Amino acid sequence: MKIFDIFQEPLSFAVNALKKIITERIEFSELDKEKLLSACSDDRNPVYILRAENILDYLVLKYALEMSGISFPTVSVPTISSLFAPASLPSGLLGRLIMGPEHAEDTVARKVLDGESALVGLFSPGTIFNPKDTPKASGFIYDLTCQIRSAEKNGREIIAIPVISVWHRHSVRLEKKNQDILETFLGTSEHTGTLKTAILSIISGFRPVIKIGKPLNLSTYVHQQGKLPNRAISRNIRILMEQSLESEMRLFLGPILKPYDEMRRELAHNPSVINELMNSIENGMAQKQAIKELNSAISEIPSAPSTAILTLYKHVLNYLWAIIYRGFEIDDHGFARMREAADKSSLLIVPCHRSHIDYLVLSWIMDKYHMPIPHIAAGKNLSFWPMGTIFRGGGAFFIRRTFRGNHLYRTVLSEYLATLFRRGINVEFFMEGTRSRTGKIVYPKTGMFAIIADLVAQGKIDAPTIVPVSIGYERVIEDSSYLEEDYGRPKEKENFTLVLKNLSVILKKYGRANIRIGEPFSMQEILADNSRDFADRVEMMGFRTADEIVRNTMITSSMVFATAILSHEGSYTWSELYNKFVMYRDFALENGAVLSKTLQNRDTLEKYFLKSLRSFKGHIIEKAGYLQPSPEHRKFLSYYKNGYVQVIAKQALGIWSRSFGVGGKVMHAYIWNQMKREFAHLNCYDANESWEISDSTSEKYNHLQKDAGWFFIHLIAGQLAVARALRSEMDRATTTSALTSRCIKQAKDLLSDRYSWLTESVSISIYKETIELFAANGILSQTGQDIAIAKPEELDLEIQVRLELLEKLIGDDSGTKYPSLK
Repeated sequence: MKIFDIFQEPLSFAVNALKKIITERIEFSELDKEKLLSACSDDRNPVYILRAENILDYLVLKYALEMSGISFPTVSVPTISSLFAPASLPSGLLGRLIMGPEHAEDTVARKVLDGESALVGLFSPGTIFNPKDTPKASGFIYDLTCQIRSAEKNGREIIAIPVISVWHRHSVRLEKKNQDILETFLGTSEHTGTLKTAILSIISGFRPVIKIGKPLNLSTYVHQQGKLPNRAISRNIRILMEQSLESEMRLFLGPILKPYDEMRRELAHNPSVINELMNSIENGMAQKQAIKELNSAISEIPSAPSTAILTLYKHVLNYLWAIIYRGFEIDDHGFARMREAADKSSLLIVPCHRSHIDYLVLSWIMDKYHMPIPHIAAGKNLSFWPMGTIFRGGGAFFIRRTFRGNHLYRTVLSEYLATLFRRGINVEFFMEGTRSRTGKIVYPKTGMFAIIADLVAQGKIDAPTIVPVSIGYERVIEDSSYLEEDYGRPKEKENFTLVLKNLSVILKKYGRANIRIGEPFSMQEILADNSRDFADRVEMMGFRTADEIVRNTMITSSMVFATAILSHEGSYTWSELYNKFVMYRDFALENGAVLSKTLQNRDTLEKYFLKSLRSFKGHIIEKAGYLQPSPEHRKFLSYYKNGYVQVIAKQALGIWSRSFGVGGKVMHAYIWNQMKREFAHLNCYDANESWEISDSTSEKYNHLQKDAGWFFIHLIAGQLAVARALRSEMDRATTTSALTSRCIKQAKDLLSDRYSWLTESVSISIYKETIELFAANGILSQTGQDIAIAKPEELDLEIQVRLELLEKLIGDDSGTKYPSLK
């Protein structure tokens, strides 16, 4: 008598329906399929290792093997898998009655050695009578070890292949001290029983994911153990398999987390936190105030990821993206590198910051690539009700925008980050500290880098791998509000009313979004450079991250169009503007830029040029066959132009500098230095690298010399406005805030009528970076919030040079002389 394989024999309509529902929705990536096929080559005998005995997991594995053209195992441990393969019921029962349960495991081990493949579950889920997970297959692994050791070495190799099936991909793995009543009946979250798996599969819409772990050649491993006892070898094999399965689970769902309240208790009892609390009291802080500050910090910082909220995220975002975007351009190889890096260490994920939705986009894409949602550093301003609870459940932890001098708060944050990294949790933060209002990377704020680097230097954590991420959009949802804020309008405080007011975004289309991953690098690489002091090394982390983001910034048609139409003061015919569009596209491509799909095919450039023209219709004047940016909308277009310029800044500065003739190299070094605050990635390079272009390359781009200067004209004009405003404040100190406000109010007078049409130069962002630039160059001195002129002669020279640069670019360069600057 044989027991039928219920998944092969048409015993019932329900079984066939279940098979159809599940198998049509299984996700089995090509990478995992390749790993499986590689492990199951002709000369190898596979033993598939699963976490627990579970009929639905067996069914999913069966489908994966069918997809790969591999036969399903003929023997298994434990015996529940007899449902899958024919076996002799009388002989099986007789063997168990006479020789005991070990007889079955020994028999399976011998069959594996004889060339049969096997299926093994390492645990049996608990039952109402025995709630704890029960280890299984230890006897089988021991028997197999003995059989391998006594067999011929040149026999068929036996390969252990760890396999996991994830039935609820948004499940948060929480640490639990005690099982609840449901787990007693259904199995634990780590080793789910068949019934619990069925419930999870229904919740997730029958979308299981199969992942293949790192195979272990059992034949080779056993023979390499020398005189180690068989019992010890088999125990080590089991440990290796459990570790491999856990590694795959960690890569997919993340490590096991502490609940929010437990994390708060751990922080409150942390020795470093307690020590800093006592120091604060000793240094004069009232005990009541110190305890209040501690309670506030440990309440507002930790995240509280929730399976329910992550599931809600997925469904809402699937709907939202389908409405507002035409699609996503995603870097497959980059995400593969990211996943590979996550297998070696915790990740510090550092995206650029273009929009409030950046972290939603990245989390959504990471889920598509079977990676856990990271814990995301968010500003405390986003913790408003009810969104704060939702964001916290989605992985956000909230930090204050500034906490300089608050050592207790810094210690709590530092120890929280240390806890995350020690547990293998990936962390995400935006090093710019705010969304870019200019379309390019904001100069890095390195506070978070410094805290984490300090933890590494103290030996509290292993160095994480830094993963730069470029996120871009053909059109940014907040671009209109950015325009107003960069003109000086105060940013609206985030609240639920503002969220409701901004729901109108779903009524528009914003083109395509793109996500690209820079080359991951270990923080230790930079910390190991002893030629720099610690602060410089931390700053270099920001520069290198910025450089990787810029390298991976995708050039879109909207960027190229905006750059083309802003390339001089006047108007264009349609054909002139289109020729500029093509020329700038080609320049970016020839200099290694990443182009969006809309720009890759030269035959379709006109189509996407026209789409960009229609997209910016409200910002362009079209009259008598000529096109010109509307004066009040030049700044809006400049947001997209800046995204293009940052990518080609190195090359463009070299080309522009050659227009100065014999003094070109000196001017190149000078302008390069003036742009290092605007384009932070330039700090990774020597100015001479950009200058040393071959004569043939230089000649090739001669026609772009003036255009290259126009890429930076608004920055030069903005810097001029600040220098003139400072000149008028010569005899008194002022503040950054007061100075930028004055520049906004008096922009026309500071620029003079000749340059007042350069409305894109009227920018809070440019003004603030210019003040930092002048301070770094020693022209300004800073005392607290106050700034004063330290070198008035050099300030006058800065004004003179910028005036001459503007005159040369605009065209009136007769009699202009360029000083020899050092």
